[in-house]
Amino acid sequence: MESTPSPDELMRATDRAAAAPWTDYPPTPLWYPPVTGVWAGLLVAVIGQRGAHPAVALAGLLVLVALEYAFLVWYRRYRGAMPASVPPAEFRAPMARLLLGVAVIAGLAWLTDQLVGLGGAAVVVAVLVTVLIAWYETAYAAAAAATRERLS
Repeated sequence: MESTPSPDELMRATDRAAAAPWTDYPPTPLWYPPVTGVWAGLLVAVIGQRGAHPAVALAGLLVLVALEYAFLVWYRRYRGAMPASVPPAEFRAPMARLLLGVAVIAGLAWLTDQLVGLGGAAVVVAVLVTVLIAWYETAYAAAAAATRERLS
């Protein structure tokens, strides 16, 4: 005998389906945080060359954009469905902290450039972005687990 799901059960199933792209995903490779950090450091170095060596800066920027595009194509295939909806509530705090971290890193990069130079700024960005992304991967996994728990 079949039973008709209650409105609450239907709502929970709908919420689980909406959250699935945020919560059901393969593990991010261990190389992702350091490679992202190196990429960000190189971006700072390349952009910093725009005044002195515009052709080199443009070529470097094109290479970095091509690498990012190749990564995104691969990652979309690796992950499958990408989140496109509003994130579940559990993700709001980690995302806000990620954005705050990016702003702090940008400020520290500027300060380091002023005090030490472009090379120092690129290294600071590479290290701090690596740390930030590694932290965010952990926070994202915790938010996904909390969302799955709430919706189970």
